[in-house]
Amino acid sequence: MNVLTGQDMSDKEMRVAKGIEQWIESCDKILTELARVPKSERVKRLAKLQQQLETQNKNITFLEKDPLKKAILKKGLDIVKKRIEALTEEPSTSKTEADVNSELEDTWCTVGNVDLLDKEVERAEKIVELARKEEMSAEIIEKAETRLAEMVERRRATIAALEKMKAAEEGLQSIAVSVEATSSSDLSIGGTIAELEHAREQLTSYETMKKEAERAAEKMLALDDNVPQTTLTSTRNRIRNLSDQWRNLENAIEDHLNCARKEHRRSNLESLLEKVDSPLEVDESSVPSMDDSFVRESYTRLNEARRRLAEATRERIAALSRAVADCEHFEKQMADIQQWSNTVSTLLDLRKSSDVSALDVPDEYKALVFPFSALSVFIDS
Repeated sequence: MNVLTGQDMSDKEMRVAKGIEQWIESCDKILTELARVPKSERVKRLAKLQQQLETQNKNITFLEKDPLKKAILKKGLDIVKKRIEALTEEPSTSKTEADVNSELEDTWCTVGNVDLLDKEVERAEKIVELARKEEMSAEIIEKAETRLAEMVERRRATIAALEKMKAAEEGLQSIAVSVEATSSSDLSIGGTIAELEHAREQLTSYETMKKEAERAAEKMLALDDNVPQTTLTSTRNRIRNLSDQWRNLENAIEDHLNCARKEHRRSNLESLLEKVDSPLEVDESSVPSMDDSFVRESYTRLNEARRRLAEATRERIAALSRAVADCEHFEKQMADIQQWSNTVSTLLDLRKSSDVSALDVPDEYKALVFPFSALSVFIDS
């Protein structure tokens, strides 16, 4: 009877040991998967595993016949316990909601720099991903998504503004180069006029591009109330310079066209004058029936008319010559003014940070009084 009872207890211990061993194996797979599931689901399943572990610790006390087997299973249960505790305590470096909220409310990159905005968009995407994975509050998730959308819009507006300003500047530069090449080429006057009119049409067509660049720049700056003053100043100076260069080029084209047209008129009048100055030749045999006195009077009137026409033509040519000379003189004076302005600008930049009192007028400023007055008179005239 004792033998049968001992055999029955041994079979029961084997079944218990086998059950504990299978539970440890399954628990190993479950714990590996739990490291990748959402936090809420992980907490629930870890609680169940903790209950099962307590049950297995009770079951292992029934193992008395095989102390070695019992020690091995006890070691396995201890390992499972440590893994459950590690997942329960979560000794990770993940951020808390307070950390995420603080980062979201911190200062983020403003508009104007595409490289920095690329990094900010990447940072915002990671925060959104973290907030969703850790199942943070709906308020934090919404705030993170809003920040991401804000960074994406700032980057889009910055790229659009920079690309449009660059395109407008390059278009303006290409027209300016074309105008300069035309004005210094050996083209005929007619060809020069045609090229200048084409450049003027191009400039008019690029007007829309310039306006789009201005709107894109202002829209970019309006996206953030905390745009640094340096970014505001540099962007608006760039737009202002673009408008000034556009207007100056438009005026230059008109000046070149006026000069070319006046030169063309003068050339036509000179050609006409050459024809008028040529002697009038009439074959007298073609008018045998005319009275000699009538023919002489007709010749006299015709020659007088030719003389008056020639005189009027010379006066017109002289007037056009003076107009062309005035245009050339005006262009030269404007070039001198531009050069003088650059000199003054350089001087002001050098003096900007100097400590100059109200009674201390630099000598170089005094030297500029006369040319400044002379140029002012010229501009007024």
